Amino acid sequence: MAFLDNNYLLGSDTAKALYSTVAKLPVIDAHNHADVKRIADNTPFTDPWELFAATDHYVWEMLRKRGVSEELITGKNTDNHAKWIAMAEVFPEFAGNPVYEWVHLDLRFLGFDNILLCAETAEELWQGCCEALAKDENKPQSLIRRMNIEVMCSTDDPADTLEDHERANAAFGKVLVRPTWRPDRVMKIRKPDFKEYLAKLGSRWGVEIKSLADLMQAMKKSHDFFAERGAIASDHGIEKPYDGAATDAEAEAILQKVLSGTAATAAEEDAWSSCLMRKFAELDAEKGWVFQLHIGAVRDVRDVLFDTLGPDTGGDVSDHMIDIVKPLCKFLNLYDDKLKTILYCLDPGHQASLATVSR
Repeated sequence: MAFLDNNYLLGSDTAKALYSTVAKLPVIDAHNHADVKRIADNTPFTDPWELFAATDHYVWEMLRKRGVSEELITGKNTDNHAKWIAMAEVFPEFAGNPVYEWVHLDLRFLGFDNILLCAETAEELWQGCCEALAKDENKPQSLIRRMNIEVMCSTDDPADTLEDHERANAAFGKVLVRPTWRPDRVMKIRKPDFKEYLAKLGSRWGVEIKSLADLMQAMKKSHDFFAERGAIASDHGIEKPYDGAATDAEAEAILQKVLSGTAATAAEEDAWSSCLMRKFAELDAEKGWVFQLHIGAVRDVRDVLFDTLGPDTGGDVSDHMIDIVKPLCKFLNLYDDKLKTILYCLDPGHQASLATVSR
């Protein structure tokens, strides 16, 4: 079996037969981090670095592991061509990592079936990709149509206006790009910008947030607005599951402490998050939304990256030491048969636990 041929990942006749029954079905993408503004504007990608690596911190982290200098990854004084060449020189060492297959699958979609990215092919692929990406058929909206995507769910903050979603869907003539409600920032009560974010959220929804009730009023307005714009799911990135046991009174006391200028403790942040998760799940259950939990990502652990480049720049790790089962079971028992839930984990050691909890 050739690398990435039509039998990619299909190791038996049974696998091939099963795949053939679904191969032509449209794509339902339940979770992504697509740039909806780019889709709405239909702004073309100009070169392969911009397409594959300019905003992908998974690629960045792999390049760092291979010793590529930061200037050739995120540097502002280096052009995309030089970054692409540097990536190609070490790319064969990515073999075995999903990034290696993702990039080659995308190259195949652009028409480069039998060319592996390496130092020797870097220039050929650069020129070929630039030519391919200049065609109308490879603009963002055309790519989505060619990929037979029926629905794609982006990841969006509760304060977002979702104007780009409206423009994108107008271009497609239907609700294809659906927003997903991701309220992570409001749970991070220990972050230095927490009060600043509350002010932004309150301004967006016309609520002066001075209490938990005020906050939930704003969040309910946001949740309703997202539903009107086609949202059918929420998404929550958490380091560990919460059991939902913290009371409103506990959360109120923690919020008042922070609003008065005193930092919350780690235990208080856990209690705050536990209460909010329960309340967010209630909102989802009322509307029949899907409640998605991404469990185990510890964000921005490398200080130099966070300080110089900001969040989501390749400084995340997975935590295998968290207690998955007990708090998650307590939480799910609050909504047995009332809340449609999808569970994601990062550490392979947690997969068996999630598989058995999901019943």
